[in-house]
Amino acid sequence: MDPFRKELNKNIMKKKLGIIGGMGPLAAAFFYMAVVEMTEASSDQEHIITYMISDPTVPKRVEFILGESGDSPEAALIDIARRLEEMGAEIIAMPCVTAHYFFEKISSSVSVPVINMLEQTVRYLKSSGIKSAGILATKATLKSGIVQTALENAGIEAFVPDEKENEIISGVIFEEIKKGKRADTDSLLGVMDSLIRRGAEKCLIACTDLSVCFYEKEDKRYVDMMKLLAEASVKEVSGDAP
Repeated sequence: MDPFRKELNKNIMKKKLGIIGGMGPLAAAFFYMAVVEMTEASSDQEHIITYMISDPTVPKRVEFILGESGDSPEAALIDIARRLEEMGAEIIAMPCVTAHYFFEKISSSVSVPVINMLEQTVRYLKSSGIKSAGILATKATLKSGIVQTALENAGIEAFVPDEKENEIISGVIFEEIKKGKRADTDSLLGVMDSLIRRGAEKCLIACTDLSVCFYEKEDKRYVDMMKLLAEASVKEVSGDAP
């Protein structure tokens, strides 16, 4: 077979990826960067065809889940998923843990698969033999219980931050990262150490905004859920998923 035709066929076999972005914009940008970096490619043409809608006007997820706002983001997220499908996306990823509160409605609104970040995380933890995990997330994610439930249903014990630790995490997310300021990662590592002392084997970075400040760091204390989603996305579009 002609080498050019072989490369072309290889690229055609890949499915097109859609990304529900904007939550926050920087997190979505880093997620896409992770997808590119994880893709095996020797030329531009071998990378994944990707459509991303980064809409920062989606109503605030945290405030709605906490009951501080009546403006639900669900309709906006469903609309984005449908638009991505119309654009040609064959697999959809949503790099926002809090938005997974609306996952069932979003995934059922389109005819293409939407990758579930929680399921990917559980799969990784189970395959790694991890039986307990701490959770660094928004207050809304913790209140909703979506991560705790996913872990506990898989027989993995969940450890959550106390009130003071929650304030530290929220401060880093909303007063530093979302405002474009340098994130105090040392304070977050302190929260991880506290959760580990209480029994967590690993800590989950369960907010993609937090993933931004840990993107180029490696530490045995934590697992980055955004990178797990990126890895799953690459495998799904390339046909390598289990």
